[in-house]
Order: sequence, then C-alpha cells, then structure tokens
Amino acid sequence: MARPSKPKTELAQRLVSIRGDLTRAEFCAKLGISDSTYATYERGDRTPDTSLLAQLMDELGVDIHWLLTGNGAPARPDSPAGQPELQRVSPAINPDLFRQVARILERAHARAQIRLPADARAEELARAYNLLLAKAEDPADALELQSLLPWLETHLTKTLNQALNEPGSGKREA
Repeated sequence: MARPSKPKTELAQRLVSIRGDLTRAEFCAKLGISDSTYATYERGDRTPDTSLLAQLMDELGVDIHWLLTGNGAPARPDSPAGQPELQRVSPAINPDLFRQVARILERAHARAQIRLPADARAEELARAYNLLLAKAEDPADALELQSLLPWLETHLTKTLNQALNEPGSGKREA
C-alpha cells in the first residue's frame, strides 16, 4: 500500500480533515464521486469544482467559507453535522450565489486568458464572493446581491486587464 502523501495546500488539509475517520473509498461512495478524483483534491493537485463544494455544504454541512479560507468553523451550526462548539463567525454562503460568482470568475479569467493554479482559483473565488458581500448595503438581501453580479463581473474583468498590462505583475503573457 502506498504511503499517504502530505497535503500540499491548506485547502487539501481541510478536505482531509472533513473526511474524518472514514476511508477515502467510504467517503467518496457517500458523495458519489471517484476515489481517485477526490485523492487529487486531498493531495492539493486539483481544486474541487463548485458542484462538489455545494455538495459538501448541502449534504455534510461543511462551512464553505471555512473550507476555502480556514476562517470560522468546519461545520455550519444549522447542519446535522454542526456541533454547538463549532459556531461560525461569518454568515453562511448562499450556494446559488456562490455558483454564480464562480461562473463570473471563470468567464473573467477565460477572457483574460489566465489559467489559475488550483489553490489560487479557490482563493480568488472566496475573495470575489467576499468582495460582492462587502459591496452590498445589506449582504443578506438576495435581490441586492443578484443586482451586483454585473458590477462584480465588470470589476473582475477590469482588474485582470489592469494586471495584465501592468509591468512586473507576473501576469503578462510571455
């Protein structure tokens, strides 16, 4: 049996921790995903897509904000997996809004022809989601957040274009 490798990223370490005492095969069977695919997430070779993140949140009660940033607690307090001692400081992530922000981020990077490494993609997604919440007068107002999505896409596109044109940013194409 191969020796388990140490996770390369903090996100990968958190993915290992949410599996708990289950074997990877048992955990993957519970989620209905491939063991080998999840292994790449746990090693830090790849970043889970938004559908898996939403599934972890919906089915297992994982706090996605914690998973992506390490801030807060692993389980949502309102989830079956949530325990009283695991109270979160931040509001719960809206899965539909999270998916929309992920699509916006993907489109903006595709237009700029930037392919992010796995860790950077997760960090940028968390940053974009938080930016959207910070821009809203009432982050709990779903209608207001929806109305800010075009602003977010414009802002991200503009920021990426500025970074591409800025000497020394490391993002200019060779």
